[in-house]
Amino acid sequence: MDDDLKLDLVEEEDENNPVENEAPDISDLEMDEEIEDSEKEKALKRKNEILSILNKYNEDMLDEGASDMAEATILDLEEEYAILEDAYPEKAESEAQESWVSRVSWWIILYPILVTFLTMPALVKIVGLEINEIIKTLIPNMPALSGLWFYLAVILFLYPIVMVVITWTIHGFIRKSENKRFFKWVFLYHILYFIGTTLFLFFDLYLPIVR
Repeated sequence: MDDDLKLDLVEEEDENNPVENEAPDISDLEMDEEIEDSEKEKALKRKNEILSILNKYNEDMLDEGASDMAEATILDLEEEYAILEDAYPEKAESEAQESWVSRVSWWIILYPILVTFLTMPALVKIVGLEINEIIKTLIPNMPALSGLWFYLAVILFLYPIVMVVITWTIHGFIRKSENKRFFKWVFLYHILYFIGTTLFLFFDLYLPIVR
């Protein structure tokens, strides 16, 4: 009888005191992780939005000295960004995968190749000969009137100079900051290539004829 009494007491104790270290429900853990991931993604997306606004503000201040954004708004955004940066120092996946190539228009990346082809010395010579034919047709005695050295300079170097002017004009029409910043390097490349082409034609063709 004592054994039966002990057994009843143990069963009653088990019913009144459930196991404290019961394993948590897996579905609840997965839901918590999804919520955390969703909040993190929203925070990273907001960081990107704020960063874009701040970058646009800085570019406007550098280029034009003024911006449509109020300074108080910018200060609030900077404070919000600092808080998000402390909580989520990671970059969003889209931001991490983005490179400078994706921010620059494709035609600007291809433009240096076009410049290299259109202003290569061999093509400049061909265009120079065509310019020579046009001038001879319009003004047959042009070499005698202007002098041989000036005439040769016109037919050889007019076309490369026009190409440099076209590149500078294109640079003036570009508005997107990433494109404008990259195109400055394209223009610098064009100037250097123009100098190299000009020196080559000067020693290879111009001097031997003038002498």
